[in-house]
Amino acid sequence: MHQAHRRWKSEDELWRDDLALWQAEVDRVIELLPHFQHALRQYANLLRKHAAAIRLYEQDFTADEHLLMNLQRGETCVTQAELENAFVRASELHDLQRRNHERLKHQHYRLMRIWKLLEQKTPQP
Repeated sequence: MHQAHRRWKSEDELWRDDLALWQAEVDRVIELLPHFQHALRQYANLLRKHAAAIRLYEQDFTADEHLLMNLQRGETCVTQAELENAFVRASELHDLQRRNHERLKHQHYRLMRIWKLLEQKTPQP
């Protein structure tokens, strides 16, 4: 019985050490909450900018499509070479938009996974 009590006391000491560490970590998180809020606001702004960039890209894409149709109908003075150069630039822009979107998607999924874990562990009122 004495050995069991010593094991329990040792385990109890470990629990207290764990709690002291966890309390310090939570205190640090609470201290950082304003910084997290600021970072989330910046992230929300980044999402708005990305949405605007996509809208601008869509407008450029639509304009390029109109130009191509006009060229095919012979209704423009743009040469095939100029159109091909514009296509190369549009292709590069599209690749850039794709890379930006994929990077943002991965960041967003990672952030939402963390948030969902926190939300699941948070006691509901």
